Amino acid sequence: GLTDPVAKLRAIFDALEEAVSSPGYNGCAFANASVESAPDSVEAVALRGTRDWLRELILSLTTQAGFADPSATADRLLLLYDGAVANARLDSNPDAARIAKEMVELVLETSPRSAAH
Repeated sequence: GLTDPVAKLRAIFDALEEAVSSPGYNGCAFANASVESAPDSVEAVALRGTRDWLRELILSLTTQAGFADPSATADRLLLLYDGAVANARLDSNPDAARIAKEMVELVLETSPRSAAH
């Protein structure tokens, strides 16, 4: 089981890599819907809900992992997630998620931890 919060953070990006490298991947369904919908539409509200959920999940895990600034670490990870999704879609780049995972490792290894960890 994935009990370690850092392992869970890595697993999010493993799942992303699996998704973007699957045949027929056509970008994040929520992001695609968002582009085509009005700001107050059902799609836009659903996208915000999903984004909030992902951000809260990542922030919760960076907090549990004991990063000194869990919010800043979460922001960096979320940006890498978004970048991999966009790059895989816009450039049909199958390596996008793998590259993001390398950068995730740098963030996880170099972000300061609080003294308790």
